[in-house]
Amino acid sequence: CKSSAARELLALLDGLLTTDKPLAGPARQAFVERMRRPQAA
Repeated sequence: CKSSAARELLALLDGLLTTDKPLAGPARQAFVERMRRPQAA
């Protein structure tokens, strides 16, 4: 399953986004939506 890998990636991104304030907001939401739909990518 790729769910574990996705979780790891999301956790890492969460940490990065916490430090990168400019990334927070619409950009982060768009990325989260993209990660939630791996089939679309």
